[in-house]
Amino acid sequence: MSPLQDLPNKIGIALLVVGEDGKIIFSNRATTRIFGLSTTAFCKMNICDLLPDWALDGDNSQALSEGSEQVIRPLYGVHSSGRSLALEARIMPESMAEDGFRYTMALRDVADELEAERLAKAEHRRMEYAISGAKVGIFEVDLLTGSSQTSGAWREIMGVPPDAEIDTQAEWRSRVHPEDLPRVEFADQECICGRTERSLTEYRVRRSDGSDWSWMRSDAIADARDKNGMATKLIGVQTEITRQKTAEDALRRSEHQFRTALENAPIGQALVATDGRWLAVNPAMCRFLGYSEEELLNIDFQTVTHPADLEPDIEQVQRLLDGKEMTYSIDKRYLRRDGEIVWGNLSVALVRDANGAPLHFISQILDISERRRLERMEREFVATVSHELRTPVTSISSALALIDPASFEALPAKIQKLISITHENSDRLRKLLDDILDFEKLASDKMSLTAMQVDAMQMAKRSIEAVRPMAEQFGIVTSLDDPERFVPCKADPNRLQQILANLLSNAIKFSHKGGHVRVDVTTNASHVRIAVVDQGIGVPAAFRETIFQPFIQVAPSSTRQRTGTGLGLSITKQLVEQMGGTIGLCAEQPEGSEFWVKLPLAD
Repeated sequence: MSPLQDLPNKIGIALLVVGEDGKIIFSNRATTRIFGLSTTAFCKMNICDLLPDWALDGDNSQALSEGSEQVIRPLYGVHSSGRSLALEARIMPESMAEDGFRYTMALRDVADELEAERLAKAEHRRMEYAISGAKVGIFEVDLLTGSSQTSGAWREIMGVPPDAEIDTQAEWRSRVHPEDLPRVEFADQECICGRTERSLTEYRVRRSDGSDWSWMRSDAIADARDKNGMATKLIGVQTEITRQKTAEDALRRSEHQFRTALENAPIGQALVATDGRWLAVNPAMCRFLGYSEEELLNIDFQTVTHPADLEPDIEQVQRLLDGKEMTYSIDKRYLRRDGEIVWGNLSVALVRDANGAPLHFISQILDISERRRLERMEREFVATVSHELRTPVTSISSALALIDPASFEALPAKIQKLISITHENSDRLRKLLDDILDFEKLASDKMSLTAMQVDAMQMAKRSIEAVRPMAEQFGIVTSLDDPERFVPCKADPNRLQQILANLLSNAIKFSHKGGHVRVDVTTNASHVRIAVVDQGIGVPAAFRETIFQPFIQVAPSSTRQRTGTGLGLSITKQLVEQMGGTIGLCAEQPEGSEFWVKLPLAD
C-alpha cells in the first residue's frame, strides 16, 4: 500500500464510506476504535447495524443530494459491547457513475462534550435560580478598564430595564446620594489598596422614577490583585434594605441559593443559631476546622472553641443579643477535629427580623494561624537574641574594665584569663550579629552572591581548618577523604565556606566528646555533593520537617550551652538555594546526622 493509500488510516478521523444500499464499503482504523470492531467485520455490515437512528431510505437520505452536506449531533450508535455511543456525524453524498450514490461519513465521539454541556446548562440554570430567588444583585468592576458587568437582579433592584444598553457603573454612580458617595468611594478605595479585606457600605440610591430614595447595602471584595497588591477587579453583591423584613424573608425562602453563594467564599463563613448550633457552613470553614459539613452541623461553636477563649466569645455574643453592639471581631483559638489548635479572626454580625427579634448570626473566620506563629517566632527571636547578647556584652564590659594594655604580660594570670574571656565573647557576639544581619539581608533580598568556579575540596579543607580550634575545644576529630582531589563546582567562595563552616560547627557542637566529624565530597554528571557526617545526638524525628526553618533549635531548653540564634541552618539553606543548589538531611541515620549540600558542577 502506498503512503497516499494509507493516508485515511493516519489522519485520526473516523471515516466510513457507505453505498446507496447501506452496505459499508470502507472503514479506517479510527472507526474500528470507536465501534470496537475489526476492519473485516465492517465489510460484512450495514450502516443501520451501527447507526440505527440513521437510515438511508428515510428522511435523512431525502435531505441529501450530491454536493450537499449534513451534520447530525448527536447521532447514537452501537458499540460492539452493546453500549450506546454518542457521535457527531458529518455526512457527504457523492454520485458515482457506475455505483450510484455513496456516502462518506466522518464520525466523532462527543459523549464527553454532551455531558459537559448538560452539566454547564444545569449549573447555569441553578445560578439563575439562585440569583433570581435571593434578590441579590451581583456586580463585577474591572478597575483597569472601568467597565462593569451586572446581573439581572441588580438591574431589577435599580429599576433598569433588562435590555437597556447603558453604562451600569455610571448609572449607579449618578443615582447614589451625594452625601453618601464619598463614604462609599472611600470604603472601595480602602479595599482596593488592601487596607481592608472588603468594602461594606450602606447608602441611599434615588429610585428609577426619581420619586424617593431607597437604602442599599453593598459588600465587595477584591477578586484579583496586581504584583503591588492593588486590586484590579472588584466583585460583590448589592441588596435593597429599605424593607428589612422583605430581604430577610427572601433569604429564608432561598436558603439553598444562599448556601451556594457561601460555597464560593474563599474564607470560612457560616450561619449560626442563637444557641450556638451551626446552621450552614461553607467548604472553607470545614477545611479550617477539619470537620465534614455533616459533623459540624451536629455540634455547636462552643465545641470547637478553645476553653480559654470560650468565655470572652460568649460575652461578645451576649452583647450582640442585648443590642449593645452591631458586630464584633476577635482573635480566638479553635480546636480542630485532629486535636490541632489553630487561630482564627472571627467576625460576627447578628441578623434580626423586622421586629428586632434575633434570627441568627453570620460568622466569618479568617485563618490567622500562620500570622500568630510568625508573631510567636518573633517574640522568641527577640528573647533568644536578648539572652544570647546579654552574657557576652556583660562579660566584655567586665573584662574591659580590668584590662591594662600597656602591661598585659605583667598582669596576673587571672587578669589575662579575663582578657581571653573578652576575646571569646567578642567573637561569639560577632557571630550572632553576623547571623542576624545575614538573615535580614536574605529576607529583604539584599544578599549579593558571585558564582564562579571553585574547588570544593579546597573549600572543605579551609572550612575544617577554620573550625579546628572549636573541634579541639570539644575534643572532636575532623577528617576529609582524599583532600588533594580537584572537584570544581559553581559557587560563591565566601558563602560556600560560610555554609560548610556552619554545618561543621553544628556537627561539632552536637557531637559527643571524642567523636568524629567527617566531610565527604562526591560528584556525578550534574552536581557536586558535599556531606558533613557526625556521630552526635542526631536530629529528633519531630524536628526533621522544620530543621531548616528560622529560629528552630533542637531541644533548646536542654542545650542552652550550645548557643545560637537558630538562624544558621535557615541562612545556610537560603544561601545554597541562591547558588542554584539544594540542601537536605538524610532521613535514615543509625546514629548522629548527615547534612548534605548539592551544587552545580562548574562548566
